[in-house]
Amino acid sequence: MEYLNVKSRMQELHVSQVEMILELRKRGCNVQPSMMSSVLRGMIITSKARRILAECEKILQEREDAGRYLKNGQNNTEKKKK
Repeated sequence: MEYLNVKSRMQELHVSQVEMILELRKRGCNVQPSMMSSVLRGMIITSKARRILAECEKILQEREDAGRYLKNGQNNTEKKKK
């Protein structure tokens, strides 16, 4: 159930469906809001839905990695100040 993982990670990272749709469009994946909602609820299980979820996973992973990088960078800066 990939969609549950994507949906919960979006909530944890404070990524709205609109933000995700815009990012997907930048990457060439044209998805309408109603379809995105259906995909995230697990109502549509097609090859396109799987591609959307896979791209969402990549986007979320990039954001998680960026968050870790910033967090580690801030920790390193704080240590240097002491």
